Amino acid sequence: MASKESQAARLQQSAGGVLVRQRGDAIEVLIGHQRDWNTGLPAVRLPKGHVEPGETLEETALREVREETGRIAALGPLLDDNAYEFTNQQTGERIAKQVRYYLLADRGPSPDARDDEMQRVEWLPLEEAAQALTFENERSVVRLAERALHSRGLP
Repeated sequence: MASKESQAARLQQSAGGVLVRQRGDAIEVLIGHQRDWNTGLPAVRLPKGHVEPGETLEETALREVREETGRIAALGPLLDDNAYEFTNQQTGERIAKQVRYYLLADRGPSPDARDDEMQRVEWLPLEEAAQALTFENERSVVRLAERALHSRGLP
């Protein structure tokens, strides 16, 4: 019988966000296309990633957006904290994941090239972005961003 400790899920913390920009009268959201590292299946995602040692969640969100999309972001309000569990398909390890999402305003291209985690990124109208995302928890975050933008405007 496995010990209780070996059955406990390992905690991973990540942060990212809904990166938006004004384009004429429309607000657009930047989404990324990638292969899911765990399943190998195609996925459409919001930019996010693991917290580095000594980094705040806010710093992580800004860094991950820059690295994955090649865009510089300004931090807006907290949108949501998501918590879920999954199993690493290679190791069988259970992972408890906590992701903090912020509303982020686009401030333009980063001077650094983006990493290769996303195969491509694209801007979509706010109304279409949620539908394009693979996972319901991220679709929900975009709907929260839409409500925040209607009540507060761009960060």
